[in-house]
Amino acid sequence: KIIQPGGDFFRQPAEGSDPQITVWVNGFLCLCAGGADCSFSYDSSLTPTILGVTDTLVDGSIELTITGTGFTTDASDFTIDVGGRNCEATVATSSSVTCTLENGPAGDFDITLWVQSRGQASGSVTFTLSLTVDSFSPSSGSVGGGTTLTILGTGFPNTMDEWESNEVAVGGSSCTITETSYTEVKCVTPKESTSRRRKRALADLTVTVNGQTVSASGQYNYDASSTPTITTLDPVTATPMGGDTLTI
Repeated sequence: KIIQPGGDFFRQPAEGSDPQITVWVNGFLCLCAGGADCSFSYDSSLTPTILGVTDTLVDGSIELTITGTGFTTDASDFTIDVGGRNCEATVATSSSVTCTLENGPAGDFDITLWVQSRGQASGSVTFTLSLTVDSFSPSSGSVGGGTTLTILGTGFPNTMDEWESNEVAVGGSSCTITETSYTEVKCVTPKESTSRRRKRALADLTVTVNGQTVSASGQYNYDASSTPTITTLDPVTATPMGGDTLTI
């Protein structure tokens, strides 16, 4: 039985008309039966818009408050992406939504927001997650390097691979990363520069992540008194077969 003759050609919408919703099931086109209206219209007045963003630190997590228009008051109605990271909505009003940002390294990130009952929001807003160095320890170590520093802060890379294009430096020389998380990184200090080596020397500690560079509030102290030294070595010769006891 032919219900709607003419096929798809006669179903093309007239110029200037609203788009039509079409559904296929197993290759068969469904019919708008019983006088159903299958047209769909876009309404700019229903389109959410992003206007701005602010951030705050709450219990160790970053909360973003995104302002705009056309929002709903249901937090579960929102999907928020911040540079590829999820930001879970917790509170929403018609003009703002607050979300908890997934941990990640510092950088500049574009915000994309969907109000599921209305659609994707328009507007272009970029959030900058700032890199911080709160403290490091110990504050001094050997002029020969090899001291393990523990640096606390925010915005650090969470994996060793992410440090390939980023750096921790002491006195301008790279501090070798051994462990890392978003809030803590450990590295082994380089040796003090021989050009300015002396009993005590202060060096800046800097961290660079995704184009941001910050310095610790205090300086690292290369201290000769903390440097192990070798005074004697006995014996100084031995047989090629080995097995001798070496006293240092």
